[in-house]
Amino acid sequence: RAYEINKGDFDKCLKEINRFQERFGSIITLKLRGLVLNAAMHRLNDFLDSCARTKTRYGLIICGKGIGSKDEPVIKNSTLETLRSDDRIAEYIPVLNEDNDFGSLYVVFKTAHPVK
Repeated sequence: RAYEINKGDFDKCLKEINRFQERFGSIITLKLRGLVLNAAMHRLNDFLDSCARTKTRYGLIICGKGIGSKDEPVIKNSTLETLRSDDRIAEYIPVLNEDNDFGSLYVVFKTAHPVK
């Protein structure tokens, strides 16, 4: 998946997302911060279903750690696991911060309306 893609493909995909945002304004966003794991995964699945049904091209998921997470960021890890196993996802790209970590992901859907 995109988290393991090479730098050139990563940069190309981010440019496509930026062009999309410039042209259409915003990308549909799901915020999972401040939720417990079960509620977050339910919302994530609803979001993915909705995006696939409406043939959305790009989405942004803001993960957060998860209420009650002690060490590991349970929501981020479960989100990655879900995206890796979902056949509707073409790729996902972490939005890296200054520490080279991420709390958000861009998602590219396979079945989407073409962007012209």
